[in-house]
Amino acid sequence: MLPKGNVKAGMHRRLLVSLALLGSGALLPAAVLAQAPTKPPATPAQPPATPAAPAAPATPAPAAPVSSSPVSVPVFMGDPASVAVGPFGGGQASTVREPAMTGSTSIRVTTLGYYQGARIDLKNPIDLTGALANPRTFLRLHMRFAGTTQSVVDPETLEVRQTAASPFSKMRFLLTMADGSQYETIRPVEIQGAESPDAWVPVNVPLISIIHKPAAAPAETPATTPAAAPAVSPATAPAEPLTGNAVMLASIAVGGDRYQQFNIGDIDIITDDTNILIDPLDEKIAFVQDQLTFTATAQGGASTLRYSWDFDGDKKEDKTGKSVQQVWRKPGKYNVVLTVSDIDGLKPPATTSVVVDVSQ
Repeated sequence: MLPKGNVKAGMHRRLLVSLALLGSGALLPAAVLAQAPTKPPATPAQPPATPAAPAAPATPAPAAPVSSSPVSVPVFMGDPASVAVGPFGGGQASTVREPAMTGSTSIRVTTLGYYQGARIDLKNPIDLTGALANPRTFLRLHMRFAGTTQSVVDPETLEVRQTAASPFSKMRFLLTMADGSQYETIRPVEIQGAESPDAWVPVNVPLISIIHKPAAAPAETPATTPAAAPAVSPATAPAEPLTGNAVMLASIAVGGDRYQQFNIGDIDIITDDTNILIDPLDEKIAFVQDQLTFTATAQGGASTLRYSWDFDGDKKEDKTGKSVQQVWRKPGKYNVVLTVSDIDGLKPPATTSVVVDVSQ
């Protein structure tokens, strides 16, 4: 029996011999292989990742062309053969001979709400390509609201007279194109003073305030509960120019925010290049705690105007409306600023001001 140290030395020599033979390619007994140290196989190198192909640059959508060319397109000029008139929702509509403004007939409308009024189908659809290229193009409907008046004060004579007025706060206009697409808007109705209470007055709607997004498909609204009107947003042109049947106007539907009967004398498409003009504000004698009335007089062509008042010179809106009241609690000089703007943002606003000296 060998001493313990000699046993260890012998095993070491056998291991060296085994490794040498392994390097020479000789076969080793299984017992020797079992004693030989092993290393895990090397993990093969992964091939380099193929870089992703760069994304193709996005192609911008073509913008609708912008033009300043004037547009004048008749839509309905009192000729009953040019349209087919019928009810929209639960409303009523028909052509009548009296009263007539242009041609031989007008369209008699009974509206019960925004979604119940008149539908006017055009026998020959109208191409709106040129109209939509000019942002100051309006759909104009001459209407007659018999029996609805407003009081107007003559600034020179201070005489109060009755003129035509709209019975509606807001109206809904729905345009249907020849391809079936629909566009709508619900907007305030502003009527400029007319000579007669029964006068035909224009109701103007910028085309791009209607043709900016597809119309929703609301359920019929009962006459007793008019649908809530959305806020008017600044007008924007379609993202892409309309072409083919998508730009051919085939039908117009009209409704108001309450029950009312009225007549449409004619319909056309016009261009309005006039800017907003404001008459100077009247100077006033004022005392603390007095209630003063301020009335704005402005012209904006076919635009619907908004009147904003600043009564303390902080450049913040204090009141809105064509005619407003103001009371000052302290004496002093106050700079009253009136800003008149186009609710669709198509024209630059106009401003005027007056200094009011308020005494104790």
